[in-house]
Amino acid sequence: MKFTQVSVLLATAAAPQASALKIFRNRKADDAAADAQQQRQLADRWYAVRSPAGYDYGWCNSPVPGGYTETTYATDLACCKGAFPDQQSGYCLQWLQSAPTAAPTPTGGPDAWYRDNNVDATKGVCINTAPTPKDSSVTIYDTQAECCIKEYGFQADGYCLSQMVTPPTAAPTTLADKKWFKD
Repeated sequence: MKFTQVSVLLATAAAPQASALKIFRNRKADDAAADAQQQRQLADRWYAVRSPAGYDYGWCNSPVPGGYTETTYATDLACCKGAFPDQQSGYCLQWLQSAPTAAPTPTGGPDAWYRDNNVDATKGVCINTAPTPKDSSVTIYDTQAECCIKEYGFQADGYCLSQMVTPPTAAPTTLADKKWFKD
């Protein structure tokens, strides 16, 4: 009987420990799941890297390492602007996935106009799409108007000229409604 009592006593004493062990195991699993979730979130975030060479050589990196406690950012640009707002060197910005340019990016094509040979000549226009043809038989003009006049001057309806962004007028603008004053 003593043996049975000791077994029951051991089983009763071990039950809270087993329950605590089970709770500990679940907490570890929950912590691992939370850590994995945090790592996924940090993978989409950016953080500032402070350079030993000084502020002007700091940059942003991703993914955020585990245990990082400083501010993180949603994009590389937001990181550079937030972490290095007064950086004179532009070092951080030069490493961006889509780095901004120092001057506005030109719209349209290059300042080189040439005949579009993909259309019927009566509806022909001059284009400036990049890349500019390297074929020596293609004449390049500085302006769209010059190209239209020299390449499509035969168009009776002036189609090429009419397709310009600012087409020339057929006649000079009248000055009849203008008021003139003595100097």
